[in-house]
Amino acid sequence: MHLCDFFIECAQIEQKIEQNRQFLIQLPTFHPYKAFLELQDGNNKITTTSLSSYLKSQGLLCTEQECSIFIQKPFKYVDFLRTILPSDQTLRKVISIQEPKQQLSPETQLALARHLNQQIDLMNSLKTFKNVFFEGTIQDVQKYFKDNLAFISEKELEQISRFLDQQGDGIITTAPFIKKKTDDYDFTFSTPKQAKPNLQSMTTQKKKEHKLTYNGRSNKKPIQDLNNRDDNYLSIESPLIPLVALMRREIKLNSLKKRLLSQKSFNFLDAFKALDRNSNGYITMQDYDKFLEQQPGTSKYLFQYKTELQFSDFLNLMMPNENIQISNKLFVDKPIEEIFSNSTLQLFKEYLELLQSPPPKLNGSKDLFKLIDSVTRDNYISSTDLQQYLYMNGLRYNASEVSLLINRYDHNRDGKLCFFEFQDL
Repeated sequence: MHLCDFFIECAQIEQKIEQNRQFLIQLPTFHPYKAFLELQDGNNKITTTSLSSYLKSQGLLCTEQECSIFIQKPFKYVDFLRTILPSDQTLRKVISIQEPKQQLSPETQLALARHLNQQIDLMNSLKTFKNVFFEGTIQDVQKYFKDNLAFISEKELEQISRFLDQQGDGIITTAPFIKKKTDDYDFTFSTPKQAKPNLQSMTTQKKKEHKLTYNGRSNKKPIQDLNNRDDNYLSIESPLIPLVALMRREIKLNSLKKRLLSQKSFNFLDAFKALDRNSNGYITMQDYDKFLEQQPGTSKYLFQYKTELQFSDFLNLMMPNENIQISNKLFVDKPIEEIFSNSTLQLFKEYLELLQSPPPKLNGSKDLFKLIDSVTRDNYISSTDLQQYLYMNGLRYNASEVSLLINRYDHNRDGKLCFFEFQDL
């Protein structure tokens, strides 16, 4: 990950967290000091242990190690205020001197727990590599963007400053988000890939016992890495079955796109010309079926809204979700078999076959829409809402993976789904 991309993603995450802060602060019974008393460990400090225990009491699964990226050292009340309150400095001063009038209601406690849990989850999903390290002031961040000829707004700089200056000393650092090869994970909450080393030394009987035990920590389902599971794992209640299938489809499509672009012999114009068999400047369903050597009408799902795909439509289908620099490759007037390597051609056909297959239908109801819209509660489903809903059901996807599904059905390109767009799922 490039450092500029990392900073931009930090700004986007901070924007989501700020929306949650604004919602939390408006709850009638919320007061930061009462919230601090709920979270502190008895010594007027919030630790990873006390935070993990509080989230567990609210039915949310979060290990102490996952909490450590949020609480790098015990929080005092002033640290908690800097984290929990909106960025409005005047509002912060007013609230911090008010006397608590009543206890936090159960609904407010649950909203607080969900806010903290989501913030921890977003921070843990934002892992970068060791070679992407930065430490300096916000002015240094701005200079870095200028030196790399990249644009960043003042608003994004403010968001980056708040997100990465966790100590409040004006120093921006990416150190807490650097990946470590020696990270230890608690087996109870590990993904299957992480749990594998712990299982090697167990007997078959102990493995079975371990799978049936969650150490009494929570009734919530353990986090699963569904991308490494087979379809038989999806023996879970509706509507998660089609939702997970939709997620996996979008992730696979995006992966194939990126692999195609990494192929030296791949060229958009050559690929379009190979499908445009009549050289009339657009692709029809008949062209598509002939290229894949399949029965006529097999690709009707892809052409249900447009009977002809122009080159611009083709590019929209082929471009991955991430911003990837595309090298300029000259168009070559030769048969596709002479231009693309065997691996490139196989990848291209694999992508086209998956693209034409109708996705599973979610048939989402109004109740399900409201259930997923539990974070922002703005009558729209954002990536944050969907990620939290999946997480609460034991399914972990990062922000970029969730945004793939949102972008697929976001017809007006506002970054979220209204109810009518949700019904298309």
